[in-house]
Amino acid sequence: MYKRQEYASALKNINSNLKAVSSELKLVSTEFTNNGNKIGDLRSKNDALNKKLQEEQKVVKTCSDAIKDFTEQQSKNKNQIDKLRSSLDIEKTTLDKMKNSTTATSEEISKQEKIVADLSKELSKSESAYDSNSRKINDYKVKLNDAIETVHSFTEIKNVAFEN
Repeated sequence: MYKRQEYASALKNINSNLKAVSSELKLVSTEFTNNGNKIGDLRSKNDALNKKLQEEQKVVKTCSDAIKDFTEQQSKNKNQIDKLRSSLDIEKTTLDKMKNSTTATSEEISKQEKIVADLSKELSKSESAYDSNSRKINDYKVKLNDAIETVHSFTEIKNVAFEN
């Protein structure tokens, strides 16, 4: 499984390749416009389009994998959050009972307050991680949709350009 840094690194490399391929595509398009319909120009343009298409397909795969992994992690995070909330509720109830009890010592109450405080911190940390993961999923969905749109547009351009 990839980690966040590996996905980010893969996307940076792919984006770098996309910039280079886009530059090649612009050059080939300019040469095509200036030189007419020579077979060599069409081959160059086709090669550039194929490279761009392959790079965009890599973006689609990377983003799809990231979304799948982060979504699986979200499910685990949600379960952990639910367990923490349940434990926190139980411990708060125990603390309230202890405070209302005449038999609980101040030391026991203090220990229980620490348990409640620790669970609260852990829950807060888990909720923050969940929210962060949600944002990452949304970021990858946007990148995925953009890449899919580009793949479709390049496929259409290629089909139109090379049908004739």
